[in-house]
Amino acid sequence: VHLPDMCSSSGIYLRNGSRFYVDCGSHPEIGTPECANPWDAVRYILAGHSILAGLASTVESTFPLGTEILCFRCNVDYSAGTTWGAHESYLHHIPQDELQPQVIPHLVSRLIYTGAGGFNPLSQGLEFTLSPRMAHIRRIVSNNSTGDRGIWHTRSEPLSSGYRRLHVLCGESLCSETATFLKVGVTALVVAMADAGFAPGSAVQLADPLEALRSIAADVTCQRPLTMADGSSMTAIDIQRHYLAIAEGHAGDSFMPTWAPEVCCCWRAVLDQLE
Repeated sequence: VHLPDMCSSSGIYLRNGSRFYVDCGSHPEIGTPECANPWDAVRYILAGHSILAGLASTVESTFPLGTEILCFRCNVDYSAGTTWGAHESYLHHIPQDELQPQVIPHLVSRLIYTGAGGFNPLSQGLEFTLSPRMAHIRRIVSNNSTGDRGIWHTRSEPLSSGYRRLHVLCGESLCSETATFLKVGVTALVVAMADAGFAPGSAVQLADPLEALRSIAADVTCQRPLTMADGSSMTAIDIQRHYLAIAEGHAGDSFMPTWAPEVCCCWRAVLDQLE
């Protein structure tokens, strides 16, 4: 059961509100419906996996005996050196140039709990990395989503009356539901704090966010010091704890979602375990 996508001849809306379509490069892509909390985001992502697995099974049954379709939950092709996205979208009010410095330190340092794990796809040997997709992030800021990708993507289609859209493309598909919960929940809180004028990233500006991204991805201990804009050093855990402290201090404020305390609790527990 589905509805046609009136804006695209190659897309349909599924019965749970997700959109399934063929994107550039002729590959299938599925997008969840809008979610108001991180639990729903996880549920709809898992539903998408189930839908795609069912579709693959149906296609297999229509082809000759022995036909097999393989589905991989990852974002890099180790043989071809290519990557594809697991994009996120967040609503916000403040201009993008004001939001950018508040969120970039978070997007860089969150790798310690949102990295998919694997190997550096651009390395000639077996080089473990916390986040295989990060090897394909080439710039701090970019308007390109299919090449020359940036930590910060400047696309800002409104998509909703009265809001701007933060389009995050430096994340990746995850097998851990807890990691997906935190990826969405924590980033939403950081955006909410920035929207409310608390400038949560001002005190943790990185000297070189791209270099820090590479350093964090290569550090399985999560303890490598990163050079900050003011010349001091902090670890990725330190940066995340800075954001967490502000979020915990404002978790009950009216601008924060009602689920903020539960995200903060999980966030703190994961940082404690990583440390």
